[in-house]
Amino acid sequence: MARIIKRCRETVNDYITPTYITTPIIIKAVEAEKPTEGIAGEFAGYEEIVLRKVLSVRLDHLNIMKICNLEQLSNLTQLNLSNNKIEKIEHIDTLVHLKELDMSFNRIEMIENLDDLINLETLSLYSNKINQIENLNTLKKLVTFNIGKNLIQNRENIFYLRKFKKLRYLNMNGNECAKKTDFRLFVVTFLPQIAFYDYIHVTEIERIEGNDRFSKRLQDVRDDELVEVLLDKKAEAEAIEMNLHDASFMEFMTSSTFFDSLFEKDADGRMFLEADRVVRRYNIYKDEFIVQTKKFYAFGMQKYAERKNEIAKFLAAVEKAHQETYDKSQDAMERFSEKKARILKVGETLNDSAKSEPNADVVTLSEIYLVHLQYFNNIINETKMELIGLEMTLTERIQTLNSTFEKALAEHISDFIYDIKYYFADFKAIVEFYIEELEEIVKELAQSLLKEDHPYIPDELIPYLEDKSKAEVAFSNSYRVQTQLVRRRQNRMTNRAKKWLEKQIVNLQRDETVRNRQKIIEINHYLECSLDEYEERFNPLRPDVTAALDN
Repeated sequence: MARIIKRCRETVNDYITPTYITTPIIIKAVEAEKPTEGIAGEFAGYEEIVLRKVLSVRLDHLNIMKICNLEQLSNLTQLNLSNNKIEKIEHIDTLVHLKELDMSFNRIEMIENLDDLINLETLSLYSNKINQIENLNTLKKLVTFNIGKNLIQNRENIFYLRKFKKLRYLNMNGNECAKKTDFRLFVVTFLPQIAFYDYIHVTEIERIEGNDRFSKRLQDVRDDELVEVLLDKKAEAEAIEMNLHDASFMEFMTSSTFFDSLFEKDADGRMFLEADRVVRRYNIYKDEFIVQTKKFYAFGMQKYAERKNEIAKFLAAVEKAHQETYDKSQDAMERFSEKKARILKVGETLNDSAKSEPNADVVTLSEIYLVHLQYFNNIINETKMELIGLEMTLTERIQTLNSTFEKALAEHISDFIYDIKYYFADFKAIVEFYIEELEEIVKELAQSLLKEDHPYIPDELIPYLEDKSKAEVAFSNSYRVQTQLVRRRQNRMTNRAKKWLEKQIVNLQRDETVRNRQKIIEINHYLECSLDEYEERFNPLRPDVTAALDN
């Protein structure tokens, strides 16, 4: 939910203990941090809560057992979930802007599901049930890490933190491993980047003493890290390449993998490679096939770049439409807020008059109140129609963009599938030409058997040289296996492209439907809460006036 009015009657009863995070709980927490005094407080009183604009929220001391519904706070930078009953870190992967996360005093047993929080700078897991430091690899910006009072026994857990070059503040006090008298020296030795341990500044004297005491172990750790760095770089490069190939439908098209796969199930083809002349032709075949593979890969990358460009243009157009509608909606909400503030002021005056003038005519007061209420209702309805009108216009605009985008993608994928037919036809032609030349080589080898000084021919090939029909069957099998593999690769690529297109279209339709429904709910909810607020503040006036209104 993107916008929620500040004063919403759907709040949590203070006497009910929540077990999971709900939208009302979030709203109440956000309200608690808004100013209450002075001009800022007066303005905040009428300001709507836009959850996606909230930057900080405290959800501590609420007996929360399960994390959920935080995706509404998409721009959050500070989150406090301390002093709850949380057992598992989960459902916070959408909070990609988070810089500070406090989950101290909970029941967490494992560090997990933080991979997407790449902007996190401060992480506090103090007083939990964690026994190992792990799963923080992506948190390259981490500066402060508090994991004191947990269940960590092996002090070499801190080796994991050596990779975090920006880490300056660390606390592990209260763990079993920290009870040893030399643990502080151990920490400052193996974590040279930290400036404070357990809130006390690290001195140069401590580092010198620690380096002397743990010099041999420190060198072993450095040697292990060197090997690990090399392996990590290799794995990272492979992962990047694999992701690129997957997105472009070009798996295994940058090496000889595709070609090598042709012979994996081609027993007859491998058998002929026992002859030196066949091997020489095989090497030429491989070179030709790989050249074609590289050409195809370049084509695939070009098409992938075109798709990315098309997607980027579409997303920019959608973002522009959303922003323009948002700006207009904000203008409408500001006008409504101004009118609402004036109406509430008039309502307060009316209320005060009714209370201070006990002899005032009941009928007159009732009529004034009804007129005032009707005026407020009219403003609410006008605002509702304007906001829903803007939303409907946006929906139509997004649907048009979606339709245009779908057509562009469909045309792109159609062209892609059409073009790859020619590339795979070339692959098949290369296979066919190789098999034809293989037949000629085998014929020449068969003729050479009649000569006394014939070249060396492996025994397993001689039956094929002596029996023409047997050789022809082998050629046929080899051609069938290799062309079948080429055809399967083509079919697989074609099907993947089609499925990718179908998924894009389904997601577009689903996302817009969900967004539109949610927005309509937000608008209705906001205006209903505004009306509830009015009635809550100005009804009843006097018992006799209320009775007259009821009649």
